[in-house]
Amino acid sequence: MVICPAKSGAYNRKGIIKNMKNDIYHISKKQINEYLIPPNDRNKVLHIDFKKITSWKEYSAVMERALVFPRPCEGSPNRFLDWIRDLSWQNYDRYDIFIYNFKKFSSKCFLDAYEVYREYKETILPFWEYEAERCIVGGKSKAFNVYFVE
Repeated sequence: MVICPAKSGAYNRKGIIKNMKNDIYHISKKQINEYLIPPNDRNKVLHIDFKKITSWKEYSAVMERALVFPRPCEGSPNRFLDWIRDLSWQNYDRYDIFIYNFKKFSSKCFLDAYEVYREYKETILPFWEYEAERCIVGGKSKAFNVYFVE
């Protein structure tokens, strides 16, 4: 059973999860409003539609534009991971990424889809939950959640 953070009263006044656990959620389109916290000056919400994305390289370019990376990734997974684990030019405490039509993408590009999922699960989410405070000068943990919407 998945506990919906938006309904659980788990947020403080800034929209940050108390006892934060960054995670990946699989939800239906009907559940979006249960999880969606309206964007504000402390909360970044992205909606990424994989219907229009055909490769990992295209996905990284979409994220690069959405998060306004200071320099292009040029298709490099290492550059992408460096920038998404930096975000020092952003002033948000929370990131919610809603990903649509991922199953269609994964049926066409299984290895690329696996990489996207794995990067969030093994690298990006744990970094913002546990490692940011000791890896970034003046860094702090951030709520960072990914929602696969089907």
